[in-house]
Amino acid sequence: MSSLRSLPGLPAPARQLQWLSAQKGLWVASERTSEGTAHAGYVELVGTGFVAVDGVGRHLGRFVTRVAAQRALRTSRLRRRDQRLSA
Repeated sequence: MSSLRSLPGLPAPARQLQWLSAQKGLWVASERTSEGTAHAGYVELVGTGFVAVDGVGRHLGRFVTRVAAQRALRTSRLRRRDQRLSA
């Protein structure tokens, strides 16, 4: 089994999000970190749309599908990580 490693000068690979449905209409994302498991955000069905919120409470938008909302959360995490690495 191969492990995920970064090449020198390149950012580390993104960690996979684990999604659990905490209750009907609510999906909670977590990720494994060096300290254990961390809350990464959630997607909630509100009316006829899906609202995405990241792990620090930032509203990422309202989406037509759950998959689009989950993608927005994943993309937001990658953007934040890249910004931290370039700072």
